[in-house]
Amino acid sequence: MSVLNYFDRQSRMHQVIAVILGAIIYVIGFKLFVQPAELYSGGLAGISQLIVYASQKFLNVPLDLGIILFAMNIPLFIFGWFKVNRRFTILSIISVGITSLLFAVIPPLTISTDEIVNVVFGGILIGVGVGLSLRYGGSTGGMDILTMYLSTKSDASFGKYALIINAGIIAVAALMNDIQPALYTLILLYVQSILVNSIHSSHMKYTLFIVTCQAEQLIDALNATNHRGITVFDAVGAYTNQPKKTLMTVVTSYQLYDTQQLISSIDGQAFVDIMPTHQIQGRFARLQ
Repeated sequence: MSVLNYFDRQSRMHQVIAVILGAIIYVIGFKLFVQPAELYSGGLAGISQLIVYASQKFLNVPLDLGIILFAMNIPLFIFGWFKVNRRFTILSIISVGITSLLFAVIPPLTISTDEIVNVVFGGILIGVGVGLSLRYGGSTGGMDILTMYLSTKSDASFGKYALIINAGIIAVAALMNDIQPALYTLILLYVQSILVNSIHSSHMKYTLFIVTCQAEQLIDALNATNHRGITVFDAVGAYTNQPKKTLMTVVTSYQLYDTQQLISSIDGQAFVDIMPTHQIQGRFARLQ
């Protein structure tokens, strides 16, 4: 049975709607506050901005930001399809597709000339858009796909690499344009990160205790989707005196939503206790 068959159509629709809404909020923040103020976003969107700006300034060749953004994501889509998760990749393609299309058809609109207003509200809206997509199992493409891949392979944080790339964007922006927009971009990225982390912490882990009567089916499904170890305990329902199994596993926040939907689709009566996990000792990724 295909892994996708474990998920009901309603849960997939919720994910698609959330990812589309996240992309729209992202574009609103970008078009109303970031682009009019000549600020830069983080990740591949920021790199795409630099390419468009450099092409116009040094070659006098105008490029479309939406097309550049989507083109730069294509190799990562291919990588995500084969190395990460096809559902995650499809949702990411939807998100980047909507974002790129709206970038191409919606012109910048100046709401405020106050740099602080643009930085704060731009960071808030972009952070909400990115966080919403991540919370429901998708992404805004780019570095999120690499983050998802590394989160399934090791316990290492990808945050330092994101920091290096964003620092490089700020440095190049300062060299090509001016130091002041680069400094405001730094504040923008900080505000954005606060919102993303409040909605979805990309490096947080959760321990799940799953009390179920469908242990074998759940174990097979979880092994097919999560590269995590599972510990099984015998259990008995105190009220029904019915024998059950308790499964214990640890997942990242990238995997949490899909794991919850997977459990519900197999055993709608399962009792699931989800607890934040601050530290792990031992092997986190399951050997394949």
